[in-house]
Amino acid sequence: MISLKEELIKRLYPLNRTLAGDDTDNALEIIKEYLPIEIYKIPSGTQAFTWTIPDRWEVEHAYVKDDSGNTIMDYEDNPLYLASYSDSFNGWVTYDELLAHASTSKVMPDHIPFSYKYYDKDWHISLEYNKVLQLTSERYYVDIKTTFKKEHMSIGEYTLPGSLDETILLICNICHPYQVNDSLVGVATFVSLVRKLEKRKLKYTYKLLICPETIGSIAYLAKFDGLIPKIKYGIFTEMTGIDRPLRLIKTRCGDNKIDKIAEYVLKRCDKELEVFPVFSEPANDEKVLNSPGFDIPAISIVRWPYNEYHTSADDLSIVNYEKVEEAENALNMIIDILEKDYVPIRKYRGYLCFSACGLEKDMRMKDGTWDNVLLNTLISLDNKASLFDIAKKFSMDFNRVYDICETLKNKDLIKKDDNNDMNKVKIEKEFIDGKKVYLRLFCEEDLPIWQSWFNDIDTIKYLCAGRWGTSINSQKKFMEALHTDINQFQMAVVAKEGKQLIGLVKLNHINLIARNADISIVIGEKSCRGQGLAYEALRLLISYGFDYLNLHRITAGSVEENIASLNLFKKLGFKEEGLYREHFYVDGKYFNSIVMGLLRSEYKDS
Repeated sequence: MISLKEELIKRLYPLNRTLAGDDTDNALEIIKEYLPIEIYKIPSGTQAFTWTIPDRWEVEHAYVKDDSGNTIMDYEDNPLYLASYSDSFNGWVTYDELLAHASTSKVMPDHIPFSYKYYDKDWHISLEYNKVLQLTSERYYVDIKTTFKKEHMSIGEYTLPGSLDETILLICNICHPYQVNDSLVGVATFVSLVRKLEKRKLKYTYKLLICPETIGSIAYLAKFDGLIPKIKYGIFTEMTGIDRPLRLIKTRCGDNKIDKIAEYVLKRCDKELEVFPVFSEPANDEKVLNSPGFDIPAISIVRWPYNEYHTSADDLSIVNYEKVEEAENALNMIIDILEKDYVPIRKYRGYLCFSACGLEKDMRMKDGTWDNVLLNTLISLDNKASLFDIAKKFSMDFNRVYDICETLKNKDLIKKDDNNDMNKVKIEKEFIDGKKVYLRLFCEEDLPIWQSWFNDIDTIKYLCAGRWGTSINSQKKFMEALHTDINQFQMAVVAKEGKQLIGLVKLNHINLIARNADISIVIGEKSCRGQGLAYEALRLLISYGFDYLNLHRITAGSVEENIASLNLFKKLGFKEEGLYREHFYVDGKYFNSIVMGLLRSEYKDS
């Protein structure tokens, strides 16, 4: 009896799937029989950020003959002979002209390459390399008839709701015709995995996106722009059905929690795991999520390269379903850790008396030796490290650490704190501690750095005040006033790596009666921008405002032109509330200002 994955792949393989066409729609309808996906039809010509949704592509016929009337290729024999989205052409061409419009593969000389002309309108074909070597005619007759219609591009989505709105986005592609390992393996893997996830109670919300490569995920994010701030991580997969090591392509920062969990799991599944930075080959939709402006940490799990890639040889015969299963199990383990992980909070002090707590028997293994997993777990209960942090630090099995902590929790020795990222703020003396940054009071030694920021035109371009430069003396007076002004709370942002002062973050116009304040941030060190440090610093101060100052509402503002700032606040949960028309003047132009707000209840629910 064949598996669900194999059955689904065999049904999808014969379809000529591309960006937008009948067989792409047919493929999604078949998937719907296995998982009740929602199918969205996005009209051709729709603008999606800097991209445009393509027209629907249809083929009437396509063939090439030599000057003796011998058929060189015919679309009817194999649709891969014609590049996806090839334009029409009719006429005689020379041998050189034909080859200029043809793709071949020297690596797989007896197979037809998969080629495409999605965004470069021209006619194009694919031919077996060995066939090209046998061509002798000087002229060839090319007859290609295709049409482009203003209809729609389809994408499929399935949602598994969790107790949190925070979302894990699972992505796979549907658009590569007659390619099995490249895309269909990813579709079948995620359909199978999501069906298993349906049976468990979930902490996070999971969304499966099945779409054409790149343009599909861009269209989805454009259609559901409001979802972007809620997407915690993205995971892409395909090409796992061949006999070679797994490859992990990391997020943009490369050191996110999802990077660490994925590498931890995959190394346990495959000792020959290959780890590459973002945008490494074969870059897929994870590159879209990681891009600035979306800033969604996304990883990709594949096996690559392989000789059959993008040729007619990537067919049903090359798939190793044991390797596909291995990859699915690894993905399941990654999600399992995301779901189970929490920070254990100790309810006791000092060294634990095992006998008094009923743990004496648990301390030793069957052979009488000490259980080092238990000992390493106990010594790590510092109210900061999560279960995964502990397992990773000592190269221990996560589930073993989880079971130990569940035993301690059942004996009322620890409690569970799910807010193990940045929601819970720890205030120690003069600073607020985070994972990659901490906030502290400014000191006089900071003044030269502070002054350099506020004399840099790029840094102060979008500031509502102080766009005329500043001196050390004026900054010193401002700093001294900070310590006596109860209406504002301004702190230095310090990167833990190198303890480098990188910016400032501020609560201003604090009203302790109405319980509201304004918030703003400046990352003065340009090399530290785009790394998520501003996001963490703001989150720390927002938590301080709601948890310590007992604020009810925090307001933020940004120039409409400052897209990065607007997206940052949206990611933090702020909602657009109003607009000041032509309120800001910069570079000789007036721009609107956007007012955004975040309520305490919204932040606690996010």
